[in-house]
Amino acid sequence: MTKKEPRLFVRVTDDEHEAAMTLAEELGLTVSELVRILLRLPRGYFDGKETRPVLVVDAVSARKLARETRWWGYQYNQIAHALNRIAMYLRRDMCDAADALEQLQVVEEKVDRANADIAVLRAEAQRMAAMFNVKK
Repeated sequence: MTKKEPRLFVRVTDDEHEAAMTLAEELGLTVSELVRILLRLPRGYFDGKETRPVLVVDAVSARKLARETRWWGYQYNQIAHALNRIAMYLRRDMCDAADALEQLQVVEEKVDRANADIAVLRAEAQRMAAMFNVKK
């Protein structure tokens, strides 16, 4: 026999019910998920002590953000390794200046691509922050 989860039963007006249904649908959530999000808000939002807006990130989005952050760290780590290797070869006279310049161009292209992608992410983060009037 499986144990049933606790349930909440709430009485709402027709307008409140419609508002909850509409909001949940717009956000792609069930009403239960919407209520769970509200229950996770800091207590300060309910007693008036906190006036800043809240940005809710679901578990799937949080995992995607973490994966993206790790990926950017990996990319910058690879860039640093490439630059260190070029410097080592130059110090040991294992390559000439032409070879080093060629490899530096490869690294520069990777840095430029990474910076372009980061600019897109930065613009999106700034757009989201502007929705909440958050200063840089």
